[in-house]
Amino acid sequence: MNVTAVCERSGEWWAVSVPEVKGAHTQARRLDQVPALVRDAVNLLTDVPEEDIHVTIDAHVPGGREAAMVWKLAEVLEEQSRELQDEAAAARRTAIGRYKAAGLSVRDIGELTGVSFQRVSQIVADLERKGGASDVDIAFRALDTTGHPIDIVAEVRRTLASFSRPEHRLIPDRAAESTQRVDAR
Repeated sequence: MNVTAVCERSGEWWAVSVPEVKGAHTQARRLDQVPALVRDAVNLLTDVPEEDIHVTIDAHVPGGREAAMVWKLAEVLEEQSRELQDEAAAARRTAIGRYKAAGLSVRDIGELTGVSFQRVSQIVADLERKGGASDVDIAFRALDTTGHPIDIVAEVRRTLASFSRPEHRLIPDRAAESTQRVDAR
């Protein structure tokens, strides 16, 4: 038997009623106590065994709808965050693969990226096992705060000037047409 426990706050208690069963009312201090109390009340009124009673809680809380919406928003943001973390990891693997393809050692790649040379070695080995220096063709795209697509390549180029590790800022060597490490110490 499926029943709904309609719970409303009454002081420090939850007043509980079961619309499917006439006269089924109880109260509980906490919502986690409601299913057992409802099963007991419904069993007394209907003789349905408690193990056959399935309770769905419908809690009515002042401001609860807004809280539930904010909670759902947090869940959506967490999922988006996980997806972005996966994309960032793929982009990092691609960058490491491209550094390696450019002839850099794993220690140099580690120094430039802030990743241990051991982890760089693992990533390079994984990429080589998958058949190339890069297992991901990154489509550089992102959304600005209004949800409109932006060119992340342009964003990356703008931030290169203020690279997060200034001791590893890369600048063009005009004479050799290559890049070199600038030591900011």
